[in-house]
Amino acid sequence: MTRVLLESYALLIAGWVPVQFALIAVWSWRRQRAFAWAVWLGFAALPLLLVLSWAIETSRERLIRECRDLARFVEAGDVAAIAARLDDSFRAGEHDADSFTERLRRVLANHQVREASLGFFAVEFPTPNRGVAEVTANARVRGTDLVYEFLTSRWRLTFRRSEAGWTLAAVESLPVPPFNFRGVEDWLR
Repeated sequence: MTRVLLESYALLIAGWVPVQFALIAVWSWRRQRAFAWAVWLGFAALPLLLVLSWAIETSRERLIRECRDLARFVEAGDVAAIAARLDDSFRAGEHDADSFTERLRRVLANHQVREASLGFFAVEFPTPNRGVAEVTANARVRGTDLVYEFLTSRWRLTFRRSEAGWTLAAVESLPVPPFNFRGVEDWLR
């Protein structure tokens, strides 16, 4: 229900239309004052629900925003901003936060990531303080010895909620044809 009411304008409107239609149908059949009020309240509810949907950010929306921010930082080559989002217990394959950021800095110095876009999000919360987002990323990558005009990858990002907000606790690469990279280490060469 949260997803319909707070996360998607399209789902909200798609759910509101049949309810409002039913209210109008009942009012036109019964023609009672109470149903007339219900119809007017239904019309008044839509803008209120849209404002609430815009104003409230759910945990799922927050994790998706965190993923988009990280993609933007990779595209900008801003390793310091990425490092600021890493949890103290961060793991990426065999890397801890320090070795990961150092390796990422070297890779991004030799490769340009452009037109990064994310899609096909699957977000779940195994515990209240842990969220896992699986996301597909597409980008153009240019390096000193390679050019990929359309590179697709799939990632599993594990976040941990603390008093400061959500921090990135782990990154895993999921295999996607044709490369089928099995780990973060394959991407950090």
